[in-house]
Amino acid sequence: MFFKILNQSLSSKRPTGREILRFIDNMSGGDIRRGLYFFNTFILSGNTDVDDMLNKEIKSEGYPVPFHYIIKSILLENSRHYSMSHSQIMNIFDVNPAVSNSHFVNLRILDHLNKKINNYSMIGNGYVPLTAFLVDAQSTNHSHDSIIDSLKKLALYGLIEFDNQSRKGYDTAEYIRITKTGVYHLDKLSKRVMYLDLMWGDTPISDKSTINKLRKLINLEKYTNELEMTKKMFERIEYYLKYLEKMEKNEWSDFPQYQYSTLSNEKFMQNILKKYNENKTYILSRMTRSRAR
Repeated sequence: MFFKILNQSLSSKRPTGREILRFIDNMSGGDIRRGLYFFNTFILSGNTDVDDMLNKEIKSEGYPVPFHYIIKSILLENSRHYSMSHSQIMNIFDVNPAVSNSHFVNLRILDHLNKKINNYSMIGNGYVPLTAFLVDAQSTNHSHDSIIDSLKKLALYGLIEFDNQSRKGYDTAEYIRITKTGVYHLDKLSKRVMYLDLMWGDTPISDKSTINKLRKLINLEKYTNELEMTKKMFERIEYYLKYLEKMEKNEWSDFPQYQYSTLSNEKFMQNILKKYNENKTYILSRMTRSRAR
């Protein structure tokens, strides 16, 4: 019965099945072994509630695993809370306080490289000379060390790649380019409800008021009503997003020269909030219809 659930959930004939397969494919960067690792992680994850899946299959006779269920199990693996140091998936909003106070360095690098994805170079399309990229980065307020720190993390998690094909090969690299994993983080994953709900707990937050609000919503197990629990989840995500939105506005206010740099002339939070609200509306309406049935 369990494998029947998996088979019907991953069917490319259903929209959610295609979305799940697209997620695994993009997270693995087309590497079949890595894709199998993620699939295996979902099956064996301590966050995959097999009993719940079987009970729902028995009641509905056709239970499809929802997309957010897959994301949660793969990102958390066997942990209760997300930590980038113990996950195969990167926190795109991560910041290293030792070299930067911006949550958007990773996104800015990905956005810059994504705009050059069709550029021709001697070694292939999309590759950008590392020296030229660092010159572009100098026009922003980001320190050289923060850019290097971000490049190394992005490469380690497979969001960008060096020409030497090594995830730790920054020191000998001459070219860089965004990968399909990086494009997926930039365009899709950074706006998903479950991804955002897992990232806030791993993101260094410099606002005491936001920290105090989030601290009260760390554990939602006390809410036995699924709809109430979901609404509380949305509440903490929105505290997190409002904080990120405030930080982005502060950066643009302090450094208006961002608009003239090819590395930092994009704002991200408005689009993230728009997509998040669309997903929130869809999830709540689906839950309401389900409860009515």
